[in-house]
Amino acid sequence: MNQNDKYLNNEVESDNSELETITAPFDPTTIDVKTRNPSIYSIMQRIQHQEIDLMPDFQRQRSLWDSSQKSRFIESLLLRIPLPVFYVASDKDDRWIVIDGLQRLSTLDEFIPTGDEKNEEKFVLQHLEFLNQFENKKFYQLPRGMQRRILETKLVFHIIEPSTPKNVTRTLFQRFNTCFVLKRLKA
Repeated sequence: MNQNDKYLNNEVESDNSELETITAPFDPTTIDVKTRNPSIYSIMQRIQHQEIDLMPDFQRQRSLWDSSQKSRFIESLLLRIPLPVFYVASDKDDRWIVIDGLQRLSTLDEFIPTGDEKNEEKFVLQHLEFLNQFENKKFYQLPRGMQRRILETKLVFHIIEPSTPKNVTRTLFQRFNTCFVLKRLKA
């Protein structure tokens, strides 16, 4: 072992001995989060089968975005702009409760038909920044290649497993929303 290796080993040992145990508000070692990359098609199937709770009691209401915000979100998918991650908490039956990403998931639910819903009222794309050729179109009116692009888009989901303490879910929700409000106020 050379001098640098000895130094690094000593540094690691001293760092570990200085660690404090955290138990409040929860023990961080009990947090179990998995990451998955489902397609939008797969997410729509979960929504259709009510396996994603879009209205948890701690969430603000869904559909806060206006048609411009919803349309720009869909336009981002069409332009293949990477989206922020989604956070959900899973129960023992692998049903998910949305912690962060409610407006985005609600927009997908309101735009993409999940069956024979062509006649159902879905919003039309409006106030697009770049893809004006899709202005005033519903999902089923988009070219098939664009529909496929949306449905095959992979999303990043951080899933809080059921073994994680319940107060972690509320803490994450509060922190995400506090950060969001602070960012908007600074802008």
